[in-house]
Amino acid sequence: MKIRQLRLFADACDEGSLSGAAKRNRMSVQNVSKAVGDLERELGRPLFDRSGRGVAPTDAAWALLPYARMALKAFELCESFGSSLRGPEPRPRAD
Repeated sequence: MKIRQLRLFADACDEGSLSGAAKRNRMSVQNVSKAVGDLERELGRPLFDRSGRGVAPTDAAWALLPYARMALKAFELCESFGSSLRGPEPRPRAD
């Protein structure tokens, strides 16, 4: 499971379509579909009903979504923390 897959999955839930998630992430629908499909294969069940226009989250998707959102928030916090470490190294104190 990759953070990118979770991001695309959550975005597809928010947008109601894989094309909306693709647009939000500036990527092709095929790449979003592949990432979500890989996540579905890893989990062993479908996350979206793809019949008709757009996508409808399955029960498995609704169960996964809060955990995906928590993971995405935690990842954002880690990225922010990592950015704060990129400044110059503090100099050792001369006592």
